[in-house]
Amino acid sequence: MKTRSMLVLLALLCLMACTKNGSLTLDRTELVLENEAVRLIATVTPEQPLTWSSSNEKIVKVYEGYVVPFKNGSAVVTVSTLDGKLSAQCAVKVDGYLKDLSEKGTANCYIIPEGGRYKFKCTRGNNKEGNITGIQNVRVLWESTFSTRGVQEKDLVAGVNYEDGWVYVQTGKEEHGNAVIAVEDDLGNVLWSWHLWFCKGFVPENYQQTYKDGSIWMDRNLGASTYSSAAGFGLMYQWGRKDPFPGPYNNSGSKAPVSRALPTPLPAKDQQSAAGGVVGFARKNPTVFLKSPSKSDKWCLGSELSELWSVNKTINDPCPLGWRVPANIWKDAAQAESYSAGRVQDWGGTLGYASDLGSPLAGLQPRTLTYPAAGYYDFEGNLVNVTTEVKVWSCTVYNNISVRALMADGTSADFGSSKTPVVYGAASVRCVKDE
Repeated sequence: MKTRSMLVLLALLCLMACTKNGSLTLDRTELVLENEAVRLIATVTPEQPLTWSSSNEKIVKVYEGYVVPFKNGSAVVTVSTLDGKLSAQCAVKVDGYLKDLSEKGTANCYIIPEGGRYKFKCTRGNNKEGNITGIQNVRVLWESTFSTRGVQEKDLVAGVNYEDGWVYVQTGKEEHGNAVIAVEDDLGNVLWSWHLWFCKGFVPENYQQTYKDGSIWMDRNLGASTYSSAAGFGLMYQWGRKDPFPGPYNNSGSKAPVSRALPTPLPAKDQQSAAGGVVGFARKNPTVFLKSPSKSDKWCLGSELSELWSVNKTINDPCPLGWRVPANIWKDAAQAESYSAGRVQDWGGTLGYASDLGSPLAGLQPRTLTYPAAGYYDFEGNLVNVTTEVKVWSCTVYNNISVRALMADGTSADFGSSKTPVVYGAASVRCVKDE
């Protein structure tokens, strides 16, 4: 009876909108949503700008007619002319499955294996001390997909919302890519940010592979949609930072296009006086690449290195729940396999390093972990050496200025036993099981 009364009321409102001032109608007066966003089409005569609103933004938000569900419940979407003389409404009911990404624990990265509605606890990485306070807003900082048509806002994330210590996410139409979202205070300052890794059907445990020493690894770089080809390059991380930067988009070395232009890189040394030092500045500015003074210097202070990445997963670790940045275990894990050029192979025009495995899961081929040559960001933030060099971070620090890394080029590979890249620029991350 209640539903029938609402429909009658909406019909009357629609008739009232057809006045001497013109008319305004919607293509539907009721809408049931489960796990996807739907666009309402408004027809107005004479043609003029319109404004959209929701009676309950905890249930749905509306962006230029695009109705985005967050929680189960009911709301009314209203479209009006700017002068308020014409309006039309649609009754919306949300009834579907809402998946809790943080059900088993929290992290700085959450994998989105399929379209739908998601939520996660608003905590700093794996910090168990409670939710972040002072939040007034949540927004998408940037998105990037592997689509040949480029990327637009809402391709991956149709909408985000915040309520009572939870972030809510409704996915868009694209199934592969990466997005970074952040919560902010009333002045627009970033309080924390998270990486959403969109990879259809990807459950790491179903693809994990095991080295001869028993260590378990993801089969692809963090942020990649596959383990090979350009879509396997993944994202780039400044050592010790939790937030990614776009990786290569193709073999030509171009950075993956993003929905919003990222800020100009800033000198790291100029941020040392910021609250919390350079590390504090980095957390509050997740889209800003921090330039080192030179390729022989680091972006942060040596005294800050120990609090960033570690064998004991920290709140800065960029890997999903149950995974972490590896220690320098490649050499032991591979049991001193050859570093010769014979280990450096070519996959469809993309150089990569092939590392022998012990016993991969049944049916998984090849019997190697592949590390595509995604190149790296130099100390000024330029993407270089794509398809010719492999550089993958470990969390092992050396002399408070350098870290161990897996590095390979067209002639040799090194497991971090001798090469100790200074903590500048950005490189790939391959997560290991956190056990």
